[in-house]
Amino acid sequence: MSRAELERIKQSVATNDNRSHNERKAALKRLSEDRVKHWPNTLEALRKKKESFLKDKEAKDEQRRQEIDLQVIILYLVSRKIRHDLSS
Repeated sequence: MSRAELERIKQSVATNDNRSHNERKAALKRLSEDRVKHWPNTLEALRKKKESFLKDKEAKDEQRRQEIDLQVIILYLVSRKIRHDLSS
């Protein structure tokens, strides 16, 4: 076997080892990310929880503002009717 053939075989084996190492590393990373995804105490989970809380709070505030606006409109219409009835 010539030296060139030996080097070619070594390169082939080294590439396969490197590729399998990278595949194993990627698989472990995916496994780790899947495990961490449901943990409540990670920075990402806390950020999502805070974002969800603020979104819900904003929705409740908007609902309250709409209810107040509706009450103001009703009061305005009632007072307008009363004024109209008194002037007639």
